[in-house]
Order: sequence, then C-alpha cells, then structure tokens
Amino acid sequence: MNCSDGVNWVIGKFILNINDIPQVANVIPDQTLIVGTAMNFTLPANVFSDFSNLTITSSATPAGITYDPVTRSFSGTPTAAGTTLITLTGTDGNGASNTTTFNFIVRNNQAPVFTVSPIPDQMFNIDQTVAFLIAVSDPDGDTTTTTAIDPPAFMTFTAPAFTNGSGLIVANAGTHSIAMKVCD
Repeated sequence: MNCSDGVNWVIGKFILNINDIPQVANVIPDQTLIVGTAMNFTLPANVFSDFSNLTITSSATPAGITYDPVTRSFSGTPTAAGTTLITLTGTDGNGASNTTTFNFIVRNNQAPVFTVSPIPDQMFNIDQTVAFLIAVSDPDGDTTTTTAIDPPAFMTFTAPAFTNGSGLIVANAGTHSIAMKVCD
C-alpha cells in the first residue's frame, strides 16, 4: 500500500457485522374469545425467525387480557365484545425489528335456542309408533348438546329424535311432562 508521504502508514482492522432482521416465519391466525371466559394463548415458537434471540412485545390487548413478554403468552378473561388488532414486534439484540399482526375477536356467547319455541305438545295413541324431532340451533355456530330430563321410561332420546324403544306405546296412557335442556 502506498501512502502520500511514502514513509508513514498504518493498517487498521475492524469487524463488519451484518445483522439479519427478524423475519415473520408464520402468520398467527385470528383468535376468537368469549366475553367472561378465561383464556390463555402462548405464541408459537416459530412466529419470527431467530425466535430464541428476540424480545417480542405486543400492542394494546382487549380489555381483561394481558400479555407477558417473558412467557410470550396472553391470558385473562375478556370483559367486552369487539375486535382488537394485535401488533407483535420482534426485536433482536442489535435493535433490528419486524412486525406481524392478528386479531383478537371477542364476542358474547349467545345461548342456543330451540328451533321451534315453545316446543309443541305431542299426541300419540296407545299402540302407535312414536318418533319426533327436537331441533336446536346456536346463533354463534357452537356445537350443542341436547338432553331430555326425566323422559318416561318407554321413551328414548338420542338427539335430535325421540322414539320409543319397542316401536309402540303400550299401556302408557296419560300425560307425561318432559323437560329439555340444550347447552353449547
């Protein structure tokens, strides 16, 4: 190497570090929560590349939900319906960061309903086959479970149908009150 004065020169060395900015490796799908129902959601280990070396912070959360950056989890009991956009920021030890988003969709849980309400009374004759349906639906689309409470011994209920096991009502004249319960 030639220097302008031809006599004095110095060689210096340094290290060039190239930081890899955290990349979003997997998008988190929207999460549906129910008002008044406790929840716990831990971020998957592969949200960002270089996950083990990142600090992950979260934007504002729905009312009643908190985010713990140490465990990288959301927990709590949502208190109000609505949609909250969550922005996760992954920051590496060199200060480089990237973001990804998903929604917490908080909804009220609506009770399931009998499709026909009130349930119509049923009339059958002795020695007649019994079969009728009790239809239910859930406004939220939740799976429902329907049960008959204390049906008469000659009747069976396997949702959504009542039947009599022998196929005929034999000597069971009278009025039988049957209560129904549907849960989601």
